[in-house]
Amino acid sequence: IRKAYLIGEAAQEFAGVIGSAFPFSMSLTLENAVHEATVDAMCCKAKEAVVLFSPACASYDQFKNYEVRGEAFVSFVMQLKES
Repeated sequence: IRKAYLIGEAAQEFAGVIGSAFPFSMSLTLENAVHEATVDAMCCKAKEAVVLFSPACASYDQFKNYEVRGEAFVSFVMQLKES
C-alpha cells in the first residue's frame, strides 16, 4: 500500500488506525479520492501504476447503497478518461 484515500464518516477513525503505517489522504468524498488517486498514480515513477478501489465499510452517509456507490465510481473514472 502506497497510500489510502479516506472518505465518509469513518475517515477519521480509519486515520487513527492507520496512524503512521503508511500515508493517507483525508479525501472526504469519493470524487475527491478518485481524482487524488489518479493524480498520484500519474506522478508515480512505477512503470505501471495501479489504483485499487476497495471500500472498507458502508458509505450510507454519502450513497444509498453499494450499487449507487459503484455507479458513482464508474462515472468518476469515465470522466477522467474523457478529460
